[in-house]
Amino acid sequence: MADTQTTVVNLDIQLLDADRSNTTTIKLDNPKNDVTREQVSAAMQPAFTNGWFLSSKGDPLMYIGDVTINQSIKTKLDGQDFYVTPSELTLTYDSASDKSAGGVITVSGATIQGTNFVKSDYQARKSISVADNGLSVTVVVSNSSDTTQRPPAGTFTLILIIMGQSVYVPIIVPQP
Repeated sequence: MADTQTTVVNLDIQLLDADRSNTTTIKLDNPKNDVTREQVSAAMQPAFTNGWFLSSKGDPLMYIGDVTINQSIKTKLDGQDFYVTPSELTLTYDSASDKSAGGVITVSGATIQGTNFVKSDYQARKSISVADNGLSVTVVVSNSSDTTQRPPAGTFTLILIIMGQSVYVPIIVPQP
């Protein structure tokens, strides 16, 4: 059973190796307000200089990639944390066909074991695709009655099963 489940703001720092590949992301909870990329870079320099961070292939990480602020659902189980980002997903319409809307939810610190939807009145075709590594899920909606039209605006809730716990993520389909 979950000890705690909270919504937190994270500073996600993507670290890269010498070839600017083999990315690793670290998450820092509740960063200071108005943190800048320059401040993150300055703070990371001793770690890069001393080779404190290694990629999954064992290569030293030397550069900063994307630095983002995200809101996540943080679940702490028996002292071990995992994160679900974002805590609420607003889908975006596919620019090519403009007939479906989708988005991605990522998990760090654990893998997705299962998914489901909370029963709702939202009437659209919903599909879920969990990545092979279990670290993300793609949600796509399309119009259930007319595939030539955009799906209707509305909301529904996705349930992710992670470490045996249910994490509820609200999904928003914006006005077409």
